[in-house]
Amino acid sequence: MKRSTRYAISLSLVSLYSGLANAEPVEQVSESSEVISLDSLRIYGEPEETKSATKLDLTIFETPQIVSVISQDQIEDFALNEVNDLLKYVPGVTVEQVETGRTYYTARGFDIVNFQYDGIGVPFSYGLTQGHDDTAMYEKVEVIKGASGLITGLANPSATINFVRKRPTDEFQASAKASYGSWNTRRVDADISGPINDRVRGRLVVAKEKGDSYLDRYSTDRDVFYGIVSADLTDSTELTFSHSVNDHHSDGNSSGALPLFYSDGTLTDYDESTNTAPSWAQQDVKQTRSFIELEQRIGDDLAIKAMYTQNKQEKQWNSLYLAGNPDPITESGLTAQASDYKAQDKEKIFDLYVSGKFELAGREQEVVAGINVADIQLTGRSVYSSTWNYDPIGGNWSAGLTPKPVFDVYDASQQS
Repeated sequence: MKRSTRYAISLSLVSLYSGLANAEPVEQVSESSEVISLDSLRIYGEPEETKSATKLDLTIFETPQIVSVISQDQIEDFALNEVNDLLKYVPGVTVEQVETGRTYYTARGFDIVNFQYDGIGVPFSYGLTQGHDDTAMYEKVEVIKGASGLITGLANPSATINFVRKRPTDEFQASAKASYGSWNTRRVDADISGPINDRVRGRLVVAKEKGDSYLDRYSTDRDVFYGIVSADLTDSTELTFSHSVNDHHSDGNSSGALPLFYSDGTLTDYDESTNTAPSWAQQDVKQTRSFIELEQRIGDDLAIKAMYTQNKQEKQWNSLYLAGNPDPITESGLTAQASDYKAQDKEKIFDLYVSGKFELAGREQEVVAGINVADIQLTGRSVYSSTWNYDPIGGNWSAGLTPKPVFDVYDASQQS
């Protein structure tokens, strides 16, 4: 019955729309029979191209998927200085920051595990991000909703996120800015770009951000460096080299979450600023990315591009993970586990593809074909304490007074 009702309503709407579409335009006439001319409103837009979904030179309107683009103007206007803040701005993307230093991204009910830099797929080893990535080096960020199996070996129905890095400009340009925000957050940015000589262009981006948080004892310090140089070897051959560093440090880095219930079963009611981490619980995540790219254009419609990328992420943090239900009066009774964790991820990626247009059977054809090879090495080691792991701690945990233990018990190293 419900299906029939909805069908009837839709028919009515179609009929109404058709009647309005076929109706003759009516001029608005005043009592004095004077025709009132309404001002016209014109909307202008540019057919922006994206290669994230297909690696073809298709506009967003021609791409058979939903594409959201966060431009550099939006990044600057809304102060989207961190990737987490930027992706919160994208419709349909959920940023799940489960702790201060660990974040999951989801779309359409699935984890986002497909990431690209300049259209080149980068392995996502853990299923979550660690640390905080800055946006100073990106020209724009494209998010393609749905699976993109055409350009990724493994795809799921969530989304693909493509970080498009800034490139050298043909004309000289330079900018610098400074800002001061909530929680004593200070930031400076500088961006300089232009020709070095007739055939070589370069760009340099640096940024520094430091500040506190609404959370007790939590503070961050981030340094960003990005340099890129492009050279025209011939009129149709371009060689590009780039290196970037994103070095993030945080103190009072939380692990786990606040208890939801007291030991007597009643709900807890902590202040929004309550942090489970003492000041010695810190995290360091340093990401370095380097690539060399060679592009050969064949005529006006075909191009061959080869890129070799080396990425390295170094991580180290001391954490305090709390569990259990505290006493409603003394706040004691929780157990804790402290650890010192170190890890290093190394990625070597080679990508080669050809794309473009050609004539065949009297019609214009578009083609893309290529190969992508990745070598990933992950190593990690956790060190625990033999003195008080899982021992009850007192009610001073919310004030950050839990003492730092001696880390002397080694866990088996992990390598893959």
